[in-house]
Amino acid sequence: MKSTLGSNWNACLVSYRLKDKLTDEFVSKLVDISNDSSLFYHALRDLWKTCKDNRFLDIYITLSNNAIKYSDIGARWLFDCTTPNYCYVPRVIVTPTQILPQPMRPMKENRVLRGGRFGSSFAFCRVLLRDEDLVTMSAETVEQCRERILDLIKQDLTIAQTDYEYLHCSNSQLRDRSFWFYKPNNGNTAETIRQWMGNFRHEYSVSSYVTRMALCFTGSIKTFTIQQLTEIEEIPDIKTSDGRYVFTDGIGKISEPMMRRVFEALDLNQTTGYLPCALQIRMAGIKGVLVKAPELGLREVIQVRRSQIKFECDHYDLEVIDYSKPCNLTLNRQVITLLSSLGVQDIAFLHLQNEARLRTTMALLKCREAISLLDKVRFFEFEKISNSGIDISQEPFFRSLLIAAYRDRLRCLKQRSNVSIPKMYGRAMFGIIDESRTLHYGEVFIQHTSNSQLESEIVLGYVAVTKNPCLYPGDIRVLKAVDVPHLHHLHDCIVFPCNGKI
Repeated sequence: MKSTLGSNWNACLVSYRLKDKLTDEFVSKLVDISNDSSLFYHALRDLWKTCKDNRFLDIYITLSNNAIKYSDIGARWLFDCTTPNYCYVPRVIVTPTQILPQPMRPMKENRVLRGGRFGSSFAFCRVLLRDEDLVTMSAETVEQCRERILDLIKQDLTIAQTDYEYLHCSNSQLRDRSFWFYKPNNGNTAETIRQWMGNFRHEYSVSSYVTRMALCFTGSIKTFTIQQLTEIEEIPDIKTSDGRYVFTDGIGKISEPMMRRVFEALDLNQTTGYLPCALQIRMAGIKGVLVKAPELGLREVIQVRRSQIKFECDHYDLEVIDYSKPCNLTLNRQVITLLSSLGVQDIAFLHLQNEARLRTTMALLKCREAISLLDKVRFFEFEKISNSGIDISQEPFFRSLLIAAYRDRLRCLKQRSNVSIPKMYGRAMFGIIDESRTLHYGEVFIQHTSNSQLESEIVLGYVAVTKNPCLYPGDIRVLKAVDVPHLHHLHDCIVFPCNGKI
């Protein structure tokens, strides 16, 4: 924790001329509060935030006021009352010319962070590569700074007299130009952690090696440990006759009793009775999706396919990344560009954009639209709050959430061309396979529900289907949605046939 406190003090010094304002009184106050690490961090974190807006403040008075404020343990919302499955991790921004320590932020736990096997989350550090204006480095800048980045990876990163070793990163973090570093402690090093992750010796490709190891850094929620001998079975993949193509790549099965057991462990949606039909998981060296399979009966079992097994590992905790649920669809630049190249008129996108702006604005006036806009805020059950008589669009606290969400939605619309689509016209769903082999080539099965009720609706007719990311015109397909009674147990997913044409 000492290195974390030192890092926080360094963050205060960066770009703010605090060294010129240091006094004996200020140093003495720092020493007085340094015995309580939580108080020290909270006081300096608020001092850092204040310095961002006012560089001419009296730092002694500000620190003293912060110390009084956080002397009440109930006011310390960091560390002392963390959200389940999240932890606080030190952060550092590295630019071509600077190293900028930052206050810690909560991050979703992953297999490496969870459990404290390699020390607390303070032993890890999230390093972000940024340009001098603190925006994500472009590919051109990365190329120009190649030597600096290589030195950062090969040599230790020193922050507050603490050396951090390069550990690894997940695929999404690599795209975001960010990495994990680790402070060796208790005999553990970065190499120790990499060996603990699993056996990657059969991976001879550098890209494949990095990708496989990155699976351990995906944010997830731990449920329970699976018994390898009794609760896991391996089944064959469904392939083309020549074996060149695998229709079930990354898709396994899970029995309904096991699915209920998972969601009891997650403690999700117990009041509504909603039970998803698909899970995105990590377990040992297994990744992919598990789909509810009634044919497995009352057994508590998971069936995995060879295409899901990426490496050897004996870590059999079932980790859930996501699950099937009603999810809004948002068009982005890629989808809009491809649809436009395929003949969709620009007026159609302008119409969708105007409708999205109108719905966002109406959220400031009407309760129902406000609930829809705030559906990503998982800390409150807005339906129950609204039914209790509270007007979400007018109550001061929820009004502030609405305004923040309103500004964020308009920012995404302006800067990233993110156009939200009404749920009756489009959804984002998991893609799974038809195990019953009922669907024919060019057909799909879609059954969706809503957030507020369990009634489902089966989509019939022609639908446009794409994936994310989509880069080529062939990534958007027009398929026929049909009703298949054998698939009625699947909802909030799109089911594809297990046969095709080459």
